[in-house]
Amino acid sequence: MTIDKFGNPWTKDAGSKFDLTGYTAEAFRALRAEGMEAGHDISIASAHRSSERQQKLFERAVKEHGSEAEARKWVAQTSEHSTGRAIDFDLGLPLSSNLAKSGAFEKVPAYQWLRGAAPQFGFTPYRREPWHWSYNPR
Repeated sequence: MTIDKFGNPWTKDAGSKFDLTGYTAEAFRALRAEGMEAGHDISIASAHRSSERQQKLFERAVKEHGSEAEARKWVAQTSEHSTGRAIDFDLGLPLSSNLAKSGAFEKVPAYQWLRGAAPQFGFTPYRREPWHWSYNPR
């Protein structure tokens, strides 16, 4: 299913488009609606990406972090993003490993809310990237 960053059906006027499985898109819409009621405007920064795109992100991380071993801590060579069930949420901060390491996301109210609410919608976090959540319903 192709949606915009707010979970609406994508149109050419909507800007970026994000491909997710239908179930993942529906779960995101429900999560976002509840988040909005709680005062948190959570949207999508990234979703599905090809294996080739993921490899390029990994190569950039190797340059940034100085080694493949260190890069693997922050960027996977293969990713759940290729399944259409992973979302990088826009929580108001750049998606940065340095910010993640510093604990900056812990101070963001939307992230604090997400940590408590997301599991109810089938989303589980990726420990090293506070913005990365995967749809894995029970």
